[in-house]
Amino acid sequence: MTANTKYYICAYVVNDKGTYYGAVSEFTTQKGVTIGNTFVSDITQTSATASAEILSDAGREILEKGICYSATNPDPTYADKHVTSVAEGSLIAAAIEGLSSNLKCYVRGYVKNARGYHYGKVTSFVTPSEKAGEPIDLGLSVKWASWNVGASSVEEYGGLYGWGDPTGTATGNGPGVSTGGEISGTEYDIAQAKWGDSWRMPTKAEMEELLNKCIKTTATRNGISGLEFTGPNGNSIFLPNGGSREGTKIVFQGIYSYYWTGTGSSSSHGYTYEAYCMTDGRMGDDDCTSGFSVRPVSDFVTVGETSISGISGTGASVSSSITSNEGLAIVEKGFCYSYLKTPTTDDSKIVSVAGGNGIEADLSDLVPNSQYYVRAYAINSKGGTVYGDKLEFITKDEFPVGEAVDLGLSVKWADMNIGASKPEDNGGYYCWGYTGMWSDYYEPDIMNTPEDISGTQYDIAHVKWGGNWRLPTLEQINELLSQCTLFWTNQNGVNGLLVTGPNGNTIFLPAAGNRSYNLINNYGTEGRYWSSRVYSFSTGNAYCLFFSDTAEGTKFLARAIGFSVRAVTD
Repeated sequence: MTANTKYYICAYVVNDKGTYYGAVSEFTTQKGVTIGNTFVSDITQTSATASAEILSDAGREILEKGICYSATNPDPTYADKHVTSVAEGSLIAAAIEGLSSNLKCYVRGYVKNARGYHYGKVTSFVTPSEKAGEPIDLGLSVKWASWNVGASSVEEYGGLYGWGDPTGTATGNGPGVSTGGEISGTEYDIAQAKWGDSWRMPTKAEMEELLNKCIKTTATRNGISGLEFTGPNGNSIFLPNGGSREGTKIVFQGIYSYYWTGTGSSSSHGYTYEAYCMTDGRMGDDDCTSGFSVRPVSDFVTVGETSISGISGTGASVSSSITSNEGLAIVEKGFCYSYLKTPTTDDSKIVSVAGGNGIEADLSDLVPNSQYYVRAYAINSKGGTVYGDKLEFITKDEFPVGEAVDLGLSVKWADMNIGASKPEDNGGYYCWGYTGMWSDYYEPDIMNTPEDISGTQYDIAHVKWGGNWRLPTLEQINELLSQCTLFWTNQNGVNGLLVTGPNGNTIFLPAAGNRSYNLINNYGTEGRYWSSRVYSFSTGNAYCLFFSDTAEGTKFLARAIGFSVRAVTD
C-alpha cells in the first residue's frame, strides 16, 4: 500500500447464488518517509553538489541517507550510482564526482530504514561542455560570469557567435530561430549549451540593468582593452573588446565590443532575424547572423522541470518546484504559457499559491486542439525572474459549444468564438477552409474547396461544434453590419465590438487580432472573423468581417492567416 493514503475495505463472500459484500470501512495508512525537493549547485564539468531534506522519518530509525544518480535512468535508485551523506540532522548533502562534460544527470535523495529504501523527487542537470567562468555578484538581479563563452580567462575574447546558434559553428546565415523572441535558457542558448544548466544568455532587461545600475569605465587588462562594470556592491567584471565576425572575417577586435542578449527584436515569417545586443556600452540590435561575444549570467534562484497532468480541451494541471534560492525570498512564482515557443511573464501567466518550494497551478480557458508551451517561473526579492525548462503539450480536441443568441436576424449568432470558453475569450485562430490544428506552414487547398464552405467538411465551425452550427455567409455578415448597432467597448478587460440586434439582444466580439506563424498581431485593436465565402477573383483569399475602434466592414484577405470564427445556426 501507499503511505498516507485513504483506502476502503469490505468483506465479501462468493457462493453459487452470486457475490455478497459486507459493510464498507475506510482507513488511512500512516505517513511514510518523505524527502523534499533535490537541490543541485556548484555544477562543473566533472562534479556537482546535491542536497535534500528529510521531511518525515515516519518514526523509524534512519540507517543510511544520501544521493543516488544516473546518466541513463530517469528514476535513479540505490542500485545505480549513489553517494552517502554524513550531514547532521534531517539534511542530506553530498558531492557527486567523476562526471564528464556535457552530461545530463538525474539525481534524487534517498533514505534507508528497516523497511527498505525511500526516494525523493527527481531533478536533473547538465554538466558544461567547457570550463565556465566564476559567478560574480554585482548587486544586481542576476550574477554575471567572470569571462566570455569560449574563453578561459578574464581577458580572453572567447568566441564570436551567431544569435540562436547553440553549436557555435555557423559562419554565414544562421539556422533560423522560430522562438517567439526569447532564447535565454532555451535549446538555442549558446551559454547554456556550452556551460550547462547553471548559465544562460542575459535578457535585454538584464543587459539594460547592467548598463543602468553599474558604473561603466574604459579599461585595459594585460594589454587588452574593454569595458569595466562596477556594481552597486563594489564588485566588478571586465568585458574585452572582442569585435565582431562578418561571415569568416573578424573586424574591430581590440577596438569595439559587441555582446548578444537572448532577446530578439525583429521577426518575419515566424523567424527572428534581428536581436538586441550591447554595442560598445550602448543598447542596440543587429542581424542575427553577426558573430558577437556572449557573457553569460547565472540566477540566484533555480526552478525545476515542469510536469503536466489532466490535459483536457480547455485546461491542464501543472507543477514544478524551486530547486535553490540562495536564501533569497520568493516574491512571486507560477507558470507562463503561450502559443509561442518560449513563453515569458509578458504572455499569459498564472500565479501559484502553493506553499514551500512547490509551484502548482491549473491552466484554464485554453483553446482545444492547440499546441502550447509552458514553463515555471519565480521572481526573487532582487527583482530577478528565472524560468524552468519549457514543456510542450497539445490540448484535446474537445470544443465547448456556445449558446445561440437571437438578435432578430435571419440566423442566430453564437455567444462566443470557436475554441473559446466564454464570450470574452479569443478562442482559436483558424486558416480559412482548414479544420486541423494550427500549422505555421498551411497551404490552402485552392483547387478543391468550394466557393462557399458553410456547413461543409471545410467549415471549422460545423466540424467542431456539429449540428447546424456553421460559418456565417458573406450575406449574413453584411446583415449583421447593416441591421445591428455596433459599439466599440471593453468587456471584462477585453476590447471588442458590442453588437446589439434589432430585438435588443447582444453579442460581444473580442478584438483578438490575427495569427501569422507564431505571432499574434493587432490584439486588442482589431477583430477579423472569417465568412464562408472565397474571393472568386483570387481564390487564395476569402472574405472576412473586420472592425477596429474606428471602422467596421468586410475585406478579402489571405486564407493562410489565422482569424477568429463566430458561428451561426438556424
